[in-house]
Amino acid sequence: HLARVIEARPDSLAAHAGLLLHGLAPIEPSPPEVAFLRRVHAIPERDLQAFAAVDAQLAAIDRRHLLHQAAAKLRARWRILSGDPRRAEEALAILDELMATAGTFDVQLARIEAARIAGREQAAWVGMGSLFQDLAENPAPRQLLEQALWLTNNMPDHPVKDRFRARLQRALQ
Repeated sequence: HLARVIEARPDSLAAHAGLLLHGLAPIEPSPPEVAFLRRVHAIPERDLQAFAAVDAQLAAIDRRHLLHQAAAKLRARWRILSGDPRRAEEALAILDELMATAGTFDVQLARIEAARIAGREQAAWVGMGSLFQDLAENPAPRQLLEQALWLTNNMPDHPVKDRFRARLQRALQ
Protein backbone atom coordinates (compact mmCIF):
# COMPACT_ATOMS: atom_id res chain seq x y z
CA HIS A 1 0.00 0.00 0.00
CA LEU A 2 2.73 2.52 0.95
CA ALA A 3 4.63 1.84 -2.26
CA ARG A 4 1.48 2.70 -4.27
CA VAL A 5 1.07 5.92 -2.28
CA ILE A 6 4.67 6.90 -3.05
CA GLU A 7 4.14 6.11 -6.72
CA ALA A 8 0.98 8.25 -6.83
CA ARG A 9 2.25 10.97 -4.48
CA PRO A 10 6.04 11.09 -4.56
CA ASP A 11 5.99 14.23 -2.37
CA SER A 12 4.28 12.40 0.51
CA LEU A 13 6.71 12.41 3.41
CA ALA A 14 4.16 10.42 5.38
CA ALA A 15 4.44 7.55 2.90
CA HIS A 16 8.25 7.64 2.95
CA ALA A 17 8.17 7.78 6.73
CA GLY A 18 5.79 4.82 6.75
CA LEU A 19 8.20 2.76 4.65
CA LEU A 20 10.95 3.41 7.17
CA LEU A 21 8.74 2.85 10.19
CA HIS A 22 7.53 -0.50 8.82
CA GLY A 23 11.03 -1.71 7.89
CA LEU A 24 10.30 -1.63 4.14
CA ALA A 25 13.03 0.84 3.17
CA PRO A 26 16.60 -0.12 2.25
CA ILE A 27 18.01 1.64 5.34
CA GLU A 28 17.47 1.28 9.06
CA PRO A 29 16.51 4.59 10.71
CA SER A 30 18.14 5.54 13.98
CA PRO A 31 15.97 5.81 17.14
CA PRO A 32 15.82 9.65 16.93
CA GLU A 33 14.83 9.38 13.25
CA VAL A 34 12.09 6.90 14.12
CA ALA A 35 10.72 9.28 16.78
CA PHE A 36 10.80 12.20 14.35
CA LEU A 37 9.24 10.17 11.52
CA ARG A 38 6.40 9.10 13.82
CA ARG A 39 5.72 12.77 14.60
CA VAL A 40 5.73 13.78 10.93
CA HIS A 41 3.68 10.74 9.90
CA ALA A 42 0.96 11.79 12.38
CA ILE A 43 0.59 15.38 11.08
CA PRO A 44 -2.63 15.98 9.13
CA GLU A 45 -1.87 16.82 5.48
CA ARG A 46 -3.09 20.45 5.65
CA ASP A 47 -1.82 21.37 9.13
CA LEU A 48 0.59 24.04 7.90
CA GLN A 49 1.50 25.20 11.42
CA ALA A 50 2.53 21.68 12.40
CA PHE A 51 4.71 21.34 9.30
CA ALA A 52 6.22 24.78 9.95
CA ALA A 53 7.05 23.59 13.47
CA VAL A 54 9.13 20.66 12.11
CA ASP A 55 10.58 22.60 9.17
CA ALA A 56 14.01 23.07 10.76
CA GLN A 57 14.26 19.34 11.44
CA LEU A 58 13.20 18.58 7.86
CA ALA A 59 15.83 21.02 6.58
CA ALA A 60 18.47 19.30 8.69
CA ILE A 61 18.02 15.95 6.90
CA ASP A 62 21.32 15.31 5.12
CA ARG A 63 21.27 15.53 1.31
CA ARG A 64 22.52 11.94 1.11
CA HIS A 65 19.70 10.59 3.27
CA LEU A 66 16.87 8.62 1.70
CA LEU A 67 14.32 11.14 2.99
CA HIS A 68 16.07 14.34 1.88
CA GLN A 69 14.13 14.77 -1.36
CA ALA A 70 10.79 14.00 0.26
CA ALA A 71 11.59 16.36 3.16
CA ALA A 72 12.56 19.16 0.76
CA LYS A 73 9.36 18.63 -1.24
CA LEU A 74 7.32 18.78 1.95
CA ARG A 75 9.12 21.96 3.07
CA ALA A 76 8.23 23.55 -0.27
CA ARG A 77 4.68 22.17 -0.28
CA TRP A 78 3.51 23.69 2.99
CA ARG A 79 4.87 27.04 1.85
CA ILE A 80 2.97 26.77 -1.45
CA LEU A 81 -0.24 25.71 0.33
CA SER A 82 0.02 28.79 2.55
CA GLY A 83 -0.73 30.97 -0.50
CA ASP A 84 1.70 33.57 0.87
CA PRO A 85 3.91 35.11 -1.86
CA ARG A 86 6.84 35.43 0.56
CA ARG A 87 6.56 31.76 1.52
CA ALA A 88 6.26 30.88 -2.18
CA GLU A 89 9.61 32.63 -2.77
CA GLU A 90 11.11 30.45 -0.03
CA ALA A 91 9.60 27.40 -1.75
CA LEU A 92 11.25 28.47 -5.03
CA ALA A 93 14.67 28.46 -3.37
CA ILE A 94 14.08 24.97 -1.97
CA LEU A 95 12.76 23.68 -5.29
CA ASP A 96 15.60 25.25 -7.31
CA GLU A 97 18.02 23.24 -5.20
CA LEU A 98 15.99 20.07 -5.83
CA MET A 99 15.79 20.70 -9.58
CA ALA A 100 19.55 20.17 -9.81
CA THR A 101 19.29 16.63 -8.46
CA ALA A 102 15.65 15.59 -8.87
CA GLY A 103 14.04 17.58 -11.66
CA THR A 104 11.04 15.27 -11.74
CA PHE A 105 7.62 16.33 -13.02
CA ASP A 106 6.28 16.85 -9.50
CA VAL A 107 9.20 19.14 -8.63
CA GLN A 108 8.71 21.08 -11.87
CA LEU A 109 4.99 21.50 -11.18
CA ALA A 110 5.61 22.61 -7.61
CA ARG A 111 8.14 25.15 -8.88
CA ILE A 112 5.65 26.51 -11.42
CA GLU A 113 2.98 26.79 -8.75
CA ALA A 114 5.37 28.54 -6.34
CA ALA A 115 6.39 31.00 -9.07
CA ARG A 116 2.73 31.72 -9.84
CA ILE A 117 1.91 32.40 -6.18
CA ALA A 118 5.06 34.53 -5.78
CA GLY A 119 3.88 36.69 -8.68
CA ARG A 120 6.78 35.63 -10.90
CA GLU A 121 4.70 35.04 -14.03
CA GLN A 122 7.64 34.87 -16.43
CA ALA A 123 9.37 32.22 -14.32
CA ALA A 124 6.11 30.25 -14.15
CA TRP A 125 5.66 30.30 -17.94
CA VAL A 126 9.32 29.42 -18.56
CA GLY A 127 8.85 26.49 -16.17
CA MET A 128 5.71 25.45 -18.01
CA GLY A 129 7.58 25.52 -21.33
CA SER A 130 10.32 23.34 -19.86
CA LEU A 131 7.70 20.96 -18.49
CA PHE A 132 6.13 20.63 -21.94
CA GLN A 133 9.49 19.81 -23.48
CA ASP A 134 9.96 17.07 -20.88
CA LEU A 135 6.42 15.77 -21.43
CA ALA A 136 7.12 15.42 -25.14
CA GLU A 137 9.99 13.04 -24.33
CA ASN A 138 8.60 11.22 -21.26
CA PRO A 139 5.02 10.32 -20.39
CA ALA A 140 3.73 11.57 -17.06
CA PRO A 141 1.19 9.98 -14.70
CA ARG A 142 -2.39 11.17 -15.15
CA GLN A 143 -2.44 12.88 -11.75
CA LEU A 144 0.51 15.10 -12.75
CA LEU A 145 -1.10 15.92 -16.10
CA GLU A 146 -4.28 16.93 -14.26
CA GLN A 147 -2.23 19.10 -11.91
CA ALA A 148 -0.48 20.71 -14.91
CA LEU A 149 -3.89 21.44 -16.50
CA TRP A 150 -5.15 22.97 -13.25
CA LEU A 151 -2.03 25.16 -13.07
CA THR A 152 -2.37 26.18 -16.72
CA ASN A 153 -6.00 27.18 -16.15
CA ASN A 154 -5.00 29.23 -13.09
CA MET A 155 -2.03 30.97 -14.68
CA PRO A 156 -2.31 34.58 -15.87
CA ASP A 157 -3.08 35.07 -19.55
CA HIS A 158 -0.21 34.41 -21.90
CA PRO A 159 0.01 33.80 -25.67
CA VAL A 160 0.79 30.08 -25.13
CA LYS A 161 -1.86 29.39 -22.49
CA ASP A 162 -4.52 28.07 -24.90
CA ARG A 163 -1.98 25.91 -26.73
CA PHE A 164 -0.69 24.39 -23.48
CA ARG A 165 -4.25 23.77 -22.26
CA ALA A 166 -5.19 22.01 -25.52
CA ARG A 167 -2.09 19.78 -25.40
CA LEU A 168 -2.83 18.76 -21.82
CA GLN A 169 -6.47 18.06 -22.59
CA ARG A 170 -5.41 15.83 -25.51
CA ALA A 171 -2.92 13.99 -23.30
CA LEU A 172 -5.67 13.36 -20.74
CA GLN A 173 -8.07 11.79 -23.27
